[in-house]
Amino acid sequence: MHYISVAVVGAGIGMISFWIAINARHFWFRASEPFALLQTETERQFHRVFAIMTNERRQSLLRFYMEKYECGPQDAMLFAVEDRERDIRRCG
Repeated sequence: MHYISVAVVGAGIGMISFWIAINARHFWFRASEPFALLQTETERQFHRVFAIMTNERRQSLLRFYMEKYECGPQDAMLFAVEDRERDIRRCG
C-alpha cells in the first residue's frame, strides 16, 4: 500500500513538473520572440517610443517618413524618433 501511494505522488509530481516546464518554455519563447526580430538599436528605440501604436499605424508612419525624406526604413525610424523627441521637448 505504501509503495502505491509513493508511486502516485511521484507520478503527480512528475506531471506537474512537466506541465510547468512546457508552459514556462512556451511563455519564454512567446515573450522573447518580438525582441529577437529587432536587430538594430534604431529598431528597438522606434518600437519602444511607438509601442502603444498598432503595427499598421507604425508601418504607415514609416511610409510617411520614407516618402517625406526619400530614405529607407532605418533612417525613417530615426527621423520619426527624433521628431517625437523634439515634440516632447517643445511641449513638455
